[in-house]
Amino acid sequence: MNDDLRCYVSLIKSGVFKMSCIITRTDCGLLLHDKKNGSWWSTNNKKNIRTVKKKSLKSNSTRVCGFYLFVLFILGFSVDLSAEVIHVEAENYTNAYDTTSGNASGSPPSNCAYKGYNVDVWNTTDVGGGCYVGAPDNGEWLDYTVNPSKAGKYRIQYRYASGHEGEVGQILFKKGGTTLATSILYGTGGWQNYITTTTVLDLPAGSQTIRLQMAGNNYANKWFNLNWFELELKTVYITDASSYRIQAENYNNAYDTNPENIFSNPTNCPYYYLGVDVTNTSVDNGCIIGYMANGEWLEFSIHLAEAANYTLTYRHASG
Repeated sequence: MNDDLRCYVSLIKSGVFKMSCIITRTDCGLLLHDKKNGSWWSTNNKKNIRTVKKKSLKSNSTRVCGFYLFVLFILGFSVDLSAEVIHVEAENYTNAYDTTSGNASGSPPSNCAYKGYNVDVWNTTDVGGGCYVGAPDNGEWLDYTVNPSKAGKYRIQYRYASGHEGEVGQILFKKGGTTLATSILYGTGGWQNYITTTTVLDLPAGSQTIRLQMAGNNYANKWFNLNWFELELKTVYITDASSYRIQAENYNNAYDTNPENIFSNPTNCPYYYLGVDVTNTSVDNGCIIGYMANGEWLEFSIHLAEAANYTLTYRHASG
């Protein structure tokens, strides 16, 4: 079955809304969450959204509501979505704290300028060359100045490696005294075997300092190497009358009951991790999200310029 399911949403305020696909056992509906007042709107809630008629799925299915989600549409406004990406090399910190004196590498790196503060910096053989910051001890931190042009949800991707097994440490992403996100890092099978993983930060616009606070030595003397991180704006700014399509695989946050992608990672689109099951599709040579289980969710961030009535359409298929 390939159907377009359409619902009609009346938004009484402008601002940032979080749009989530919540998969439930009894209806496979779409939910909207108004972050300002905490209310949820559902496709089966007649007070807020027109009911969408759907074919029921068998309740004894081990993968409840196991449909494939292709795309989400927001109809009624055009979008200001400048692809703002801020790339930061780990060795380009502006301030730092290190618990040991001197650079543990024994000599300054040749692939980059050494910024001091006793931070442990080596040359890397990772793609793109440059340097990495390694051997972090618990409580050490690195400060970086970033200057996003818009406020919103930013996906932060960071690239690291570790020759240890299991959990090897944590990175706390902080702004001032507030922890914005915490990521647990795992062994990657080698000290120069780098992988890229992701989390989400909510940032204001303008110049600001982001602190990466390390936790490594409290993991039974396990460490990791950090090569770079990258901020990408994921809030969609909808500004004037037209329409906009959001691809399902462009979620900015998610929860999946299985921490790994059960498919091979897609080649038709970037993969943003968090265990979401993403694979290629022959439709427009894009990607789909599949095997959605009870309680799993996807989050998309949208900034609306004004209050209005919006038509929301989403495309899915199921065998």
